[in-house]
Amino acid sequence: ITSAHVVGEPQSRVQVFRPGDPVVTSGVVVWRGASGGRNDAALVLLDDDKLRSSNFAPVRWGRLVTDDAVVACETWGLPEVERLYDEHAEVAHLSGRTNSGTGFVGNRYVIDLDRAPEGYDRTSPWAGLSGAAVFSGDLLIGIIKSDLPKAAHRRLDAVPAYMLLRDPDFVDCLHRYGLNPRLEPVEFQALGELPIGGFEGRKPKSPSDLLRPDRRAVPFFGRQDLLRELSSWLTQPGEGVFVIHGEGGAGKTRLAIEFAEQCVADGYATLWLRKGVDP
Repeated sequence: ITSAHVVGEPQSRVQVFRPGDPVVTSGVVVWRGASGGRNDAALVLLDDDKLRSSNFAPVRWGRLVTDDAVVACETWGLPEVERLYDEHAEVAHLSGRTNSGTGFVGNRYVIDLDRAPEGYDRTSPWAGLSGAAVFSGDLLIGIIKSDLPKAAHRRLDAVPAYMLLRDPDFVDCLHRYGLNPRLEPVEFQALGELPIGGFEGRKPKSPSDLLRPDRRAVPFFGRQDLLRELSSWLTQPGEGVFVIHGEGGAGKTRLAIEFAEQCVADGYATLWLRKGVDP
């Protein structure tokens, strides 16, 4: 994933490399948002055999869900300022803070950096950083878009992951390549297990592992009255608790997973509590 304004139209080729690795490979743009828009991002398929054998860990996606004033985040990239000190493609590992309020109206994440270069007299020291992934903890929350003007190079504009997952063409492209990311709540990630559905497609450890409700080995059916009741409860004002009870093996967990999936599709953030956590 990168920025739309740094690549060409879909089906165009791009060069791909890892800093410190002399091997240069290639990829093809398979989806591209609007350059400069709120979905300023692009997906590149790494179709080079040199990269296909690489062992990449699955990326977990997240969004901010509270009004916490400080949410730590970080990004890695190849900004122009690093080329002043090293002629090679040197990286910068930047840390900062964001929150859900700043940039709320424009659907952006604004990152307040912990540091900025002093006395920089060019356009932007962060030129070349566009397309860098922004992580908070283990979760991908956005993509760097640009250096915010009139902020002394201390603030970066990022496209939130939630904006991309609202784009049906973006989601369709991910599905086409077997990816189905769920947005996890950033502020509560330490409390959760893998996102709901996180075990789909993973090789079972034993035949009995196929019975896990979150593997969804068979499609969900029935229980429509209960799902409607849950949906009605969800829209009621204030906080509340809905207890699903029944005999073992009756399908309580499978029902909860199905309802949570509907919540995610409607823009809610869901959390599957890790065992041993005291809520």
